[in-house]
Amino acid sequence: MDQTATGHACAIKTASGGLVSAAWCIEQFAPVLAGLSHLSEADVARPELLIYEETIRSKHVQIYYTPFDRSIDPDVRVILVGVTPGRQQLHRAVQAAQAALAAGRSPEEAVREAGRTASFAGAMRKNAVAMLDAIGLAEALGITSTSTLFGEHAGMCATTSAICHAVFVNGENYSGDAITRRPVFRDFATRVLGAQLQGAPDALVVPFGKAATEAVQLSIESGRVAAAGAWWASPIRPVGTATASSSSNGSGRAWRPRSGHGRRAEGAKPGGEHALGHGCTPELASVPRTTLAVMDWLDRVAKLRQWKSNEVRAPHKPLLLLYALGSFQQDADSELRYSVVEEELKRLLVEYGPPNPTTPAYPFHHLVSDGVWEVRTDRGQGSPGTGIRVLRSSGATGRLVPELRKALTKEPSLLGRMARVLLDVNFPPSLHTDLCEAVGLDLELAETAPVAGLLGEAETAARRQRDRRMREMVLTAYEFQCAFCGYDGMLGASSVGLEAAHVRWWSYDGPDEVDNGLCLCSLHHKLFDKGILGLGEGHRILVSQRFVGRSEASRQHVLALAGRPVIGPQSGVPSVAERHREWHSREVFHGEPRATAAGTAVPTG
Repeated sequence: MDQTATGHACAIKTASGGLVSAAWCIEQFAPVLAGLSHLSEADVARPELLIYEETIRSKHVQIYYTPFDRSIDPDVRVILVGVTPGRQQLHRAVQAAQAALAAGRSPEEAVREAGRTASFAGAMRKNAVAMLDAIGLAEALGITSTSTLFGEHAGMCATTSAICHAVFVNGENYSGDAITRRPVFRDFATRVLGAQLQGAPDALVVPFGKAATEAVQLSIESGRVAAAGAWWASPIRPVGTATASSSSNGSGRAWRPRSGHGRRAEGAKPGGEHALGHGCTPELASVPRTTLAVMDWLDRVAKLRQWKSNEVRAPHKPLLLLYALGSFQQDADSELRYSVVEEELKRLLVEYGPPNPTTPAYPFHHLVSDGVWEVRTDRGQGSPGTGIRVLRSSGATGRLVPELRKALTKEPSLLGRMARVLLDVNFPPSLHTDLCEAVGLDLELAETAPVAGLLGEAETAARRQRDRRMREMVLTAYEFQCAFCGYDGMLGASSVGLEAAHVRWWSYDGPDEVDNGLCLCSLHHKLFDKGILGLGEGHRILVSQRFVGRSEASRQHVLALAGRPVIGPQSGVPSVAERHREWHSREVFHGEPRATAAGTAVPTG
């Protein structure tokens, strides 16, 4: 498309030049979006949205218009920088913009709505929250969790990408490879990203992963950001104007903040004079200046490649990695011989994995591809495959890769942060303590390890928390009593021992909504998340045949629940949505349900 002068002001138009066209904005694409129909995520990359393509050697690069708001409020405190919107984000953004336009909203309002809906959406948002909470950003901002940056505290944060439109290479989501070498990618980083960052001079910039960090560095090298006097505190180091320094950011270049920006002045105390400009607090200035290596490891564990099909849980790799971290904590030089640890890994998969039987041979071999795990046999380096017999007979042993072992030794707090990300991304909080005990991981010790430059004087990582309103909404809906047993204990005016349970786990995109919640006592919440209890058709309670209890207490508090109807919610409040109930029955509930006291079976649905 040709560059087109219009009356619409946005970062794309303002920063256009080189290979970036001023026409790549909502004013030009509003009619196009309105005319698209029958969009699915698989075919959202329509020819009408294609704005650029090139083929170099065997790589076919395509860039598709993505209707995000490119403006950044100058008063935001944090800017999150990804690599590029993926197919899922493109699809959600297009749908949101179409709906807004159809409702008579202006093009500018449409892209703002699309940004709120689709930016860092899906698993990307979940991973981002886990990583940001793990490095202590929520604590520095004075909020309970960085998840609120996408809701209640959205005004504190802006999100953008190194390349602000969706990029596909050979039809797949672009991962950031060679981001600073392709001219079109360089133009996006220096012109568009640079202009966006320039507009918020007191914001903390947090790039996600190596490619996003390189793009931020490139925007600084271009002179566009430093010329505005901006200060930078990214996962590599605080940066502003390049100067000679003995500190390396991993790319052979060293950076220090320019005078008067980016770091508290020598001797400055919280609440006193600091060198950050008017918009940045001393508390935010003490946000971890996390090294690129630390953020890179957190990024890797948050994005472990897991088999996905029809929303099936596949926590095999996270379980193995948690087990490996527990072993490392006890003995940094330990190796895990497959034939020795096979039974323990099997038990972990049975207890914390999906209901369908599986083998630890798969994660033992496939975790190698994520760059955190290595396997060797009696014949040398390299995994022999996923065959159980060959893993046993070849003497296959696995351990964390040398680079990760070195990073864990250099930065003791990294182990706790990695474990926290793995737990938050893959399992509900009710299972975290038991799971750590099962893998031999002392999480409290790991999270209170001395921190080298991560949280300043703080020595503990911020715990990720869900939306606190979820608990209040769910307990109110069920009138402050357990939906399974009716327990309604109070201590003074406060309920005690009652919790809001997610039916579809929050770590698997379960929403913080009443129709995805149950008010349960602590016991039944734990059993529900372990798959011992479930919800059958007609919202009747399921009890797994795998549960064994011989005492009167077990019979009364668990076995007798089989077939009982759920208590609540109160009139006018939605009960558990069928899609969430079905997910729990399929992905969490273990085995077949027990018959009721009358001898009839409760269908799982």
